[in-house]
Amino acid sequence: MRGSDGKRALGALWLLGVALSVGSAGAQPAPAPPPGDTTAQCVASFESSQKLRDQRKLLDARQELIACGQQQCPEVVRTKCIEWLREVEKATPSIIVRVVDPVGHDAVDATVSLDGRVVARRIDGKPIQLDPGQHDLMVEMPGTQRPVVARIVSSEGEQYRQVVVSFQPQWAPGPPGPGWVPPPAPAPEPPNEIEFHDGMNVPDGYEKEERIRKGLVIGGAVTFGTLWLVSIVTAALVQQGIDSTSTGGLTKEEVTPLFFPVAGPFVAAGTMRNGSGTGEDVGTAFLIIDGALQTGMVAMMFAGIFATKTVLVRTEPVAVAPFASPEVAGLTLWGAF
Repeated sequence: MRGSDGKRALGALWLLGVALSVGSAGAQPAPAPPPGDTTAQCVASFESSQKLRDQRKLLDARQELIACGQQQCPEVVRTKCIEWLREVEKATPSIIVRVVDPVGHDAVDATVSLDGRVVARRIDGKPIQLDPGQHDLMVEMPGTQRPVVARIVSSEGEQYRQVVVSFQPQWAPGPPGPGWVPPPAPAPEPPNEIEFHDGMNVPDGYEKEERIRKGLVIGGAVTFGTLWLVSIVTAALVQQGIDSTSTGGLTKEEVTPLFFPVAGPFVAAGTMRNGSGTGEDVGTAFLIIDGALQTGMVAMMFAGIFATKTVLVRTEPVAVAPFASPEVAGLTLWGAF
């Protein structure tokens, strides 16, 4: 019974009514039956077990179903509780903890805790039931420095799952004896990338690779974009209606080429009206410098793209290894191709 709370409550009330009617139908005038507390408790356990099942608390639901499946409960309630008890026991997951000591032998003298609660004080191979979901497992063994903690996830219906907990050996190296020679230091890991120069031999495990010069490309693109943005903002301010007197004689037609990159500043400088004012001379110089810088930055980007550099890149050797499983066998191939 896994419906809404309203349906569950109606079902419980119906069972309570049926249980009371069944209990009273066969009753004799004397002696008087005992108070109805037992029937109410049976129905309450029945109702509670369904709520706990919906919450995936199967261990608590099992206890409630055992309570309402007792002989003193009404038959209609007891029958349902026994039926659902079988379903809950089938769905309740369980684990079997195996502990391996630092020597590699099976250990029995260990304490098992689940979510902070001790569930076994000795490893006896018996299954430990738990609710579905995530749990923190801790195993403590005398003579070890620290317990082993693991997080496990149990699935509904997964029973007799074996969990192996191994304790590492507590080994401490002693002082070296006479004539002891320290082992050689491991060879340093070769670099993944080496800059290539003309006349340089390509070492084993490396291959040539042409790459663009990212510094030139990024630097040229950022500077060019900034200069072009300044030109666009200047043209936009004039286009917004600023009169030619306040802009040193510039008109809207004269600044229109600034919306175009590289050639725009040169075109604007060439079409600017000749005058004797200092402002016009400064404006012309600014446009020529802006156009020259934009041209230089574009040239820098193209130089970074087409004037590539050669580097030596480390390659992983191709390796072949056999593999086998109960279903299939074959070869595994990995590396750089």
